[in-house]
Amino acid sequence: TDDLPAPLLAVDLDAFDANARELLARADGRPLRLATKSVRVPALIERALAAGFEGLMTYSLAEALWWSTRTDDVLMGYPTVDRAALARLAADPVARRTVTLMVDDVAHLDLIAEATATARSKSGDDMPPIRVCLDIDASLRVGPFHLGVRRSPLRTPEDAVTLARQATRRGIEV
Repeated sequence: TDDLPAPLLAVDLDAFDANARELLARADGRPLRLATKSVRVPALIERALAAGFEGLMTYSLAEALWWSTRTDDVLMGYPTVDRAALARLAADPVARRTVTLMVDDVAHLDLIAEATATARSKSGDDMPPIRVCLDIDASLRVGPFHLGVRRSPLRTPEDAVTLARQATRRGIEV
């Protein structure tokens, strides 16, 4: 490979395919979503989808929008405040049907509602709702000990219900 330009990647496709089959077998019929931040090569991501993975979890909304033209189930792994990408999502009926945004704060809902209102003023009301997934803290607290990441401020069922109601009030599908 000395004569090939860097960066360079070599993949044992037999091992890749065997790993995909093993993960799907362990899932025992439950759908598996591939995290694209772990597999950054589009051809390998497409190969995993063809093997039976049923969706993608992306790192950024720009990436999610790119994948939304190639697959019909894209979950954002993290909340976003990328206003330009939110505007593109709000204006694109295909992306609205395929991309689900992660949220954990009313401020995220406000940005989504703002982008939706702008898109509606340009194209009318005939668009599917933007969908969101609530990012709930799943770490474990045992007495004074905290195990896991403090990824989200949503820590209780009441926190989740409150944010879900806020989303619904804004016309956002939870």
